[in-house]
Formats: sequence, C-alpha cells, structure tokens
Amino acid sequence: MRNSILAKKFRCLLGTGLVVILMAGCAAFHKARSMEAFHKAAEAYRITMDVSDFEAAANFIDPAWLDAHPAALEQMRGLRITSYEIKRFTVLEDLNEVHQEVEISYYRLDQPIERHLHQQERWAFNESLRAWRLANGFPNF
Repeated sequence: MRNSILAKKFRCLLGTGLVVILMAGCAAFHKARSMEAFHKAAEAYRITMDVSDFEAAANFIDPAWLDAHPAALEQMRGLRITSYEIKRFTVLEDLNEVHQEVEISYYRLDQPIERHLHQQERWAFNESLRAWRLANGFPNF
C-alpha cells in the first residue's frame, strides 16, 4: 500500500516536472521565433529605406503612428536615401520591444546636398497584427 502511494506521488511529481520543462521550452522557442521575426522585419525595412521605397517602408510603421501623421508619406517625396546603417540595438527584457540606433544619409532632389541623421528607432511587437512595427514612425528628415 505504502509503495502504491509513493509511486502515485512520484508520477505526480514527474508529470509536474515535465510540464514545467515543456513550458520553459515553449517560452524559449517563442522568444527565439519573436527575435527572428524582428530581425526579418528590421532587415526588410532597412532594404526599403535603402532604395527609398517609402510606400513599402510604411508597411513596417505602426498603423497608429501613420494615422496620427497622415502627411508623412507625402513629406518623403523627393527624398533619396544613400545609406541606412544600423549602429546598435538593445532588446528589452520582455522581448516585446527593441531600441535601435541607425545612421541615415540622404538628400532631397531639389537640394542635392547629402545630409546625415542619427535616429533612435523603437520597434514594438504589435499584438493585434502579430508583427513587429516601428512605433516611432519615419525619421524627421
């Protein structure tokens, strides 16, 4: 009888331990997938900026920011990016936000003088879209 009770307790503890291990493994897998998704989004945004395709770049901007700045895309017309370089980035502890420092070289078609801009980007995981979006929008050129 005593062996039967010990065996049940052991199975219960073993089952609980397996659940904890599986949950930890799932959390680690989710975090890795989330960071992989961030890197893909940030790289795609970098490419669209490098070729001055601001309409495509707008797909990576938080929709709330775009709604609050309806003239943003129009202000980008006549602007050409010559370089968009990621200098460093910091992942916040909860893995739902990334701060990225970039250096952008650009010129305006009506003023062909190259200028340089340092931008602090704040990327956030948008739960409703299930995607990473640039929360602070386009740089202020």
